[in-house]
Amino acid sequence: MAKRKRPVSTSQRDKSAIAAAKYLKAQGLISKQAKLHGGKYISRAVLKKTRELEWIVKNNYKAVKAPREMIERARTGGQVVVRNRLIVPKGMNAERRIRMGALPGVIPVPGGQMFTVDLPYSTMSEFLVALYDGRVDALKQRQENFAFTYFGHMSQRAFRDGKDLYQWLIKYDSITNPITGDIMSEMDQQYSHFRLYRMLPGVWNPPTYEQAQLAKKRRRFMTATQNDRRASRSRTKRIDEITVSAAEQRRAYDRERKKAERERLKLTDPLKYEAIKAAGAARSIASRNRRKGK
Repeated sequence: MAKRKRPVSTSQRDKSAIAAAKYLKAQGLISKQAKLHGGKYISRAVLKKTRELEWIVKNNYKAVKAPREMIERARTGGQVVVRNRLIVPKGMNAERRIRMGALPGVIPVPGGQMFTVDLPYSTMSEFLVALYDGRVDALKQRQENFAFTYFGHMSQRAFRDGKDLYQWLIKYDSITNPITGDIMSEMDQQYSHFRLYRMLPGVWNPPTYEQAQLAKKRRRFMTATQNDRRASRSRTKRIDEITVSAAEQRRAYDRERKKAERERLKLTDPLKYEAIKAAGAARSIASRNRRKGK
C-alpha cells in the first residue's frame, strides 16, 4: 500500500515565508535543488531552513561569495558565515572590499551590530601613518564610524574618521611615547592586540567613561534607596504587629481580670455584683442609643 502524502500546512502556504525562501535561495543560502512549487507552497524542510535564516531577511542583509581563505578568517573572527558566504548589509559594497583584501562581515553584539575591519597593514607604525593620511577611511562607508578594541578593551567613544582616531591613539603611551622604553619591535607586537571595527551610527553608541560611572552611581543609589525603603517598611510593619499584639494581650488580660472579679463578687457580695451588672447594662443601652442617633 502506498504511503499517504501529508497535507500541506498553513505555514507552508504563508506568503511571507515563501517570499523569504525565494530571497534566501537567490542569495545561495538555500540549495538550488529546493523546490518552491511555483510560489504556492514550500516543503517542510525549506520552511525549517527559512525560519532559521529569516533574521537575514528581516535585518536587510545579503550574502556574498568570498575566497576560501577569507571565509576561514571570517569564521575565526566570529563573523557570520552561511554556506561559505559572508553575511553583510545590503548597502555595503562588499565586493569592492573583498578585492581590496579587506574582510567585510557582521559581528552580532548586544543592542546592534559592528563590522570588523581586516587591516592590510603588518605593523603599528604603518597603521598610524595610514590613519593620518586618511587611507584607512576607504575601508568604511561615509555614514559609518570607527571603534576599536585594544588588549580586549572596547573604546569608550566612536570616531568619525581616521584622523579623529589617530588623535586618540597617540595618547596611549604604549603606542607612541618613547619615555616608556618600548622599542619598535615591541610596539609592533602590541599591534596584534589591536582590532578595528566599523559601526553604524545610532545602532551601537557606547557611553563615555564619565556617563558610565554616573549611571553606575545612579543605579547604586536607587538600589540603596529601595533597600532602605523596604527595610523601613519592614521595621514599621514589625513595630505595628508588636504594638497590636501587645494591645490585644492587654485587652484580653483586662477581660479575664474583670470576669474573675465579677465571679468573686457574685459569691462574696451579691448586692455589689448586681449594681455592677446594672451599670454595665445601662452603658450598653446608652452606647446603642448613640449609634442610632437618639
